[in-house]
Amino acid sequence: MYKGSIYIETMGCQMNVADTERAATRLRAAGYELTTSAESANVVLINSCSVRARAEQKVFSRVGEIRHAREKGEPRFGVMGCVAQLEGEAIFEQTPAIRIVVGPGGVERIPDLIERVKEGERHVIDLDGRSDRDTWEVSSVERHSEYVAFLPIIEGCNKFCSYCIVPYSRGREKSRPAADILREARRLHEAGFPEIQLIGQNVNSYRPASDAGLEEFKGATPFSRLLRAVASIGVPRIKFTTSFPRDFHPDIVAAIDEYENLCNWVHLPVQSGSDRILKLMRRCHNSCEYLGRI
Repeated sequence: MYKGSIYIETMGCQMNVADTERAATRLRAAGYELTTSAESANVVLINSCSVRARAEQKVFSRVGEIRHAREKGEPRFGVMGCVAQLEGEAIFEQTPAIRIVVGPGGVERIPDLIERVKEGERHVIDLDGRSDRDTWEVSSVERHSEYVAFLPIIEGCNKFCSYCIVPYSRGREKSRPAADILREARRLHEAGFPEIQLIGQNVNSYRPASDAGLEEFKGATPFSRLLRAVASIGVPRIKFTTSFPRDFHPDIVAAIDEYENLCNWVHLPVQSGSDRILKLMRRCHNSCEYLGRI
């Protein structure tokens, strides 16, 4: 049953793009139509990013721009993502036009939140974490590209660098079960995607509760074993981002050498070449150690 049209605008990183894809999958399954026009949509969702300065102001400014551009009718506005998680109910006070606030953990529940607003609730908020019943499945129709598929393997961060908001907006590191990742990688391969990108705040910090699916693959770390397992499925190109220098071990390079489809493409953030600044950043390595990784 058709329930209306929804426009989703995504700010920020690959994880936000992946969350938008999941939200779109759930919304379409619930009877909503996804549209590319904010000017005509019944519901407008802003998937926000908190990494840049004045992140919340960018969200509020964008809501104002959309309201000003519409010729008739006001949509139901919602804010998803990291700004929603960090700002919470303060968003309602700042911009009353926003009706829904939902953090990264509530992606699966967005259709229900919209229904609550449609039934008369003025403001609806969900800052809870992911449920154990949540899935990461994304319809091929909702993928941002027909050539590249993002495959989240880990969410959150335990590093607590002095400048970074991620541990507070995304929570502590939580790795997906290897068996789930491999099932999704096989589906993507069968769907014809030529490239998969394994994504997460720190992919090489991957530590699943169970190694199910990785036992037969050699490697000192679970991440290197996961790389080999995904590579063996046969996807033509596999990349991963982003890596934390402290957790970038030689066995990762060995895996890349062993499999032609593990691309010679590594994102290893420098952040600074100054040991003093790296220490103030709490990056847990110095410039010499970083160059050793290179």
